Amino acid sequence: MATIKQITKQIETATKRIADFDRKIAMYTERRDKAIAAANKKSGLNICVDDIIVKENTNGRYTWKEYSLPASIRDAIGFEASFKITNACDYINDNTKNKGIEERNLARLQSELAELEAKAKADADNYDNALETALRGAMADFRDVWFDRMLKWFGKHYDIIKERTPKMTERRRRVISALQWFDRYGTSSKHRRTINVLEAIKGRCNEIIYDEANNYANRDFYLADMKEKLEKSWEQGIVKLTKKCQGFGIDQAKVRCTHCDMTAKGFETYIEDGQPRFIHARVIWAAEYSDFVQPHIRYLVTERTVKIG
Repeated sequence: MATIKQITKQIETATKRIADFDRKIAMYTERRDKAIAAANKKSGLNICVDDIIVKENTNGRYTWKEYSLPASIRDAIGFEASFKITNACDYINDNTKNKGIEERNLARLQSELAELEAKAKADADNYDNALETALRGAMADFRDVWFDRMLKWFGKHYDIIKERTPKMTERRRRVISALQWFDRYGTSSKHRRTINVLEAIKGRCNEIIYDEANNYANRDFYLADMKEKLEKSWEQGIVKLTKKCQGFGIDQAKVRCTHCDMTAKGFETYIEDGQPRFIHARVIWAAEYSDFVQPHIRYLVTERTVKIG
């Protein structure tokens, strides 16, 4: 489902489209009226918009309009003058129809946005701020370790990518040359297995060449941006963990985190709220020892009646 930000952007786009249709409708209306005025001046007639004949056609679900002038007027002002009038009417109709479609789309988007905003407000109203505060305090040391490890990983990743990029660029060039040779001589179908291998090698080269690290010529700038991303990721993670824990109906007035512990795999704590059970919240490292797959954390929350350890 689209986010509030995405829907808001779509609403802005739809509103601009409607404004553009209004502009075009006004432009072609002025063009029609000028064509009528020019025809009247040339012929001495007193043609008006009401003289335009509108014929509605239907073919299944599709309907359209045809515009024309009475034969007496067409004969008097000629084909070119008549066409200028009716052609402008066609454009007015097309843009009016498209505006109606976009207005219905806008109404739908506004309805979706209202639902999303109402849900977001309800979530915010029901959000357990006391639980979040308790989790933040319990995870303070883990946060420092996580940031330190992640920034070290990004630094190592940057160095590896920069070191391997020249070799992978040359390797990719040779692979592309080989693929072009098979294609040039029309032997691709006979060597499908070889081509598949070459495509796989090309893909691995692309992973290095197009890695985000290669968007930065400076290691410090790269690490600064990665730190900013980590900040956002951490904040999103705290909210995610809070909501997962909140699903167990924790009493905000009595919430406290106990037995906070750094583990080999991450972090864990027990959440107590005076009830005869414990909420076991864990943050687990994933892909920590990979040089290429960015390490991330998973959130596991379970309810226990007996505390472990």
